[in-house]
Amino acid sequence: MVGVLTDGRIDAPDGIGRYTRCTIAALRSVVGIPVPGDGIRLDVLAPTGTPRYGSAEADELLDTARRVGADVIHLFDYRIPWPDPGIPLVVTVHDVVRLRDPGLCYPDAAFAARFGADDLAAMRRAVAELRALTPPAPAARAHPASVHEEYYGLMMAHLAATAHRIVVPTETVAGQFRAAVRADAPVLVSSWGSDHLLGAPAPPERVPQVPDGFVLYVGLARAHKRIGAVLDAYARTASRRRGVPLVLVGNDFAPGGPGAALVAGHPVAAEAVLLGAVDDSVLQSLYLRAGALVSLSASEGFGFPPLEALAVGTAVVAADIPTYRELLGTAARLVDPDDLAGTARAIDESVTAGPPPAAREVAPRPWATHARTLLDLYREAVRDRPTRGS
Repeated sequence: MVGVLTDGRIDAPDGIGRYTRCTIAALRSVVGIPVPGDGIRLDVLAPTGTPRYGSAEADELLDTARRVGADVIHLFDYRIPWPDPGIPLVVTVHDVVRLRDPGLCYPDAAFAARFGADDLAAMRRAVAELRALTPPAPAARAHPASVHEEYYGLMMAHLAATAHRIVVPTETVAGQFRAAVRADAPVLVSSWGSDHLLGAPAPPERVPQVPDGFVLYVGLARAHKRIGAVLDAYARTASRRRGVPLVLVGNDFAPGGPGAALVAGHPVAAEAVLLGAVDDSVLQSLYLRAGALVSLSASEGFGFPPLEALAVGTAVVAADIPTYRELLGTAARLVDPDDLAGTARAIDESVTAGPPPAAREVAPRPWATHARTLLDLYREAVRDRPTRGS
């Protein structure tokens, strides 16, 4: 029997939270099938409120692993215990965006404001300990501008040297990780799923009263998501002139959120409908009723919203970036977000004509496939453990 402890403490309303919840659900489902999950015992460390980015987070994980007798630990983000815990680690890495664009790391004051001064102090102590274990990732800047930036560069290098396997969602991220962190890192590509919104949609009375065929944005409002480009392109559309609204979904678009502030200061504010976070049944209904989903991110490791939209047959307009070329191809209308007129035309075409013909060839990606790959990795980690480092 192989005992596996998964780190389910990340439960935020973002892509990593989505990955955590869906992966745990898929693993539980597959482990429950006699053959694929044979010989696997799955334990989950649920959210506890322990501060992030410090040794307490790592200590809690290792204490739990010892208590449940785990043979393998699967972490769903880049923060792993240090030094090497002596238990094989499988680590999911979603992207290396902060190495490619260090400006996306939190400045110290912003980090303290979001996570608290205690978390900042814990991360500062972690940086001091990690410096003694490893040099930073090669792509990290020699003079980081914040504690978070230095922590990220050190931790990525540490996990590359420590993990039994590093699981990434795309060939794009695999190549970026090897180039930015370690060329011989034990990276494995296994696509995330996109079939999690195929249940029963919310009844009409629970769905916001917006006319069908709207332009939809789903996600965060961080800098690399290029919300400004979404607003600027929508402003130029014929759809807007015809009264088609722009609907923005996500925690950042709740009252007082950073996305809400961006929209409030833009000329399209009167045509924008801000819904904040919604549950999955409402989100599915919104995808089904939308005329087009727009995602103009500068960088993505995976990108759930475009694949969620395609899974239910909604047209997608997306930035022409490597990840979207790999995942979406000709099933979406790929655009240069700096070409606002061209992006506006793609939105109008999607709203009026629907998805390109190639979208009909795109099947939802099953989470069960990812879960079965992980089960094989867990067995491999235990099988290879006696010879690690030899």
